[in-house]
Amino acid sequence: MMTRWHLLHLPVRVADEARAWRRVQEVLFSWPEARVQGLVLDHWWPRVLYLPVGEGVRIDPMGIYVSHRGLAMPRSRRWFQREALKTGQWLGRLVRDTTGRELGRVKDIVIDETSLRITGLVISRGLLRDLLDGAWLARWSSLTWDGDGRMKW
Repeated sequence: MMTRWHLLHLPVRVADEARAWRRVQEVLFSWPEARVQGLVLDHWWPRVLYLPVGEGVRIDPMGIYVSHRGLAMPRSRRWFQREALKTGQWLGRLVRDTTGRELGRVKDIVIDETSLRITGLVISRGLLRDLLDGAWLARWSSLTWDGDGRMKW
């Protein structure tokens, strides 16, 4: 298991090169399927590079390995902002228990590195409580949404 934060700090390497080629700037998710759709690599102005995950892309805790550079596609900044909004709507979102009491906010997204599916959310209860007691991990399968779109655990 790894978190979105962990993916954001991994180097991207081309198969036969020793040096890192790029770094991950953002992770894009496909929400109906709850899985990683692709990675946005660091900027080269005025565009970004979009790397769809799939054939030719391998992710492990030490880095992201790409078979060749041609897999990364240039995209406009406007496209990046629109796609990044979809991921951003989950971070900081309020989580409640089944009675409606506030539990905390979504701090990070947990991903299974083999299937690239979302397996859980890290729930923060504030800096002090996280330092004293630790943040909570909510399994994706245990989350529900009510009619108003509020997340419950």
